[in-house]
Amino acid sequence: MTSWNRGRENEEIGEQQMNDGDAGNTLEGAARKVGGEIEQGLDNIGDTLTGKQDDLQGKDQNWGNRAGDAIDNAGDNMRNAADDAGDNLRNAAGNTGNAIDDTGDNMRDAADDAGDNLRNATDNAGDWIQNRGDDVRDATR
Repeated sequence: MTSWNRGRENEEIGEQQMNDGDAGNTLEGAARKVGGEIEQGLDNIGDTLTGKQDDLQGKDQNWGNRAGDAIDNAGDNMRNAADDAGDNLRNAAGNTGNAIDDTGDNMRDAADDAGDNLRNATDNAGDWIQNRGDDVRDATR
């Protein structure tokens, strides 16, 4: 697979990921799409520098091939960096989601505890009032 085709494939995959609704995949898709576009552009530059677009018979390709290989390698490195960035963003989004879930659980537990404390305080206040009523009744007999 040529780097241009690989770049086009990464761009298409990136567009699909960007549209699936998952925040992590959206970020990874954007990075993958940009990486694919960069790879295609670098491939086009390489073809221009090597004369491949003008000379498909290979008459002037020694130094041009080396430059093309270097550009292909740079494209691979950039694609890998974009993939890694997407993975890191997806992991960060997952970690953030877990932290939000944990915070929600803690808030629910605190609200449950506050409700229990309020119920106990209300029960105690009711008992105290009832006892005072009993005291008043007993005193007036």
